[in-house]
Amino acid sequence: MPAKKQTPMPKLPAVADVEAKLAPYMGELKPIVIQTDEDYTGAGAELRHLKTEQKAVTAMKTEALKPVAELRDTITSWFAPALERLAGREQALKKAIGVYDSFKEAERRRIEAELRDAHAKEVAAALAEADRLAEADQMEAAEAILDEMPMIPTVISAKPKLSGISTRELWHAEVTDFTEFLVWCIDNSRLDLLQANDQALQAHARMTKGGVPIEGVHIWMEKSLAARSA
Repeated sequence: MPAKKQTPMPKLPAVADVEAKLAPYMGELKPIVIQTDEDYTGAGAELRHLKTEQKAVTAMKTEALKPVAELRDTITSWFAPALERLAGREQALKKAIGVYDSFKEAERRRIEAELRDAHAKEVAAALAEADRLAEADQMEAAEAILDEMPMIPTVISAKPKLSGISTRELWHAEVTDFTEFLVWCIDNSRLDLLQANDQALQAHARMTKGGVPIEGVHIWMEKSLAARSA
């Protein structure tokens, strides 16, 4: 079998080189004081230049991270086949065990149903006999029959216990009729099950600009500065 071709390891950037590139952006920052129109325009110009610097540093970061991403992808590719094989085997085993569990449970229910049917007939016959004895004034014999009534049978599955493996019950819920669900939540004081559609509310606020109020919703406007790179 031919030897597998080795993937070369990516080379990480030197720390000194990265620090040298970042040095121009690590200077002392002057206090921000805006008291005149000149200060105001100067702050605006610095803000635009700041966006340019942010883009430059972000680009350097992205470039520096490339070898890391390549290294991660290379190592991941080494382990992926084995992990995928193991995960597939795990799912196949769980499915097979689950099928056998269902079979044994169905068998247990069938046997238990048969025993309970027989129990019901036995109880009915015993009650009839007790009534007959009571009508014949044989109360002690009737009470003896009632005291010895058979217990309701319960069948426990005979399947072996798997060491270190347990079965969990996972319950799920989904809304099939939102109107009925909404009425139920209101009638039962379970508004905690409802969640406002924040994305739709934000879109409504942007589209109406506060011109169409919604009861129970606070709509307001905030101003923010947007700067383009110089």
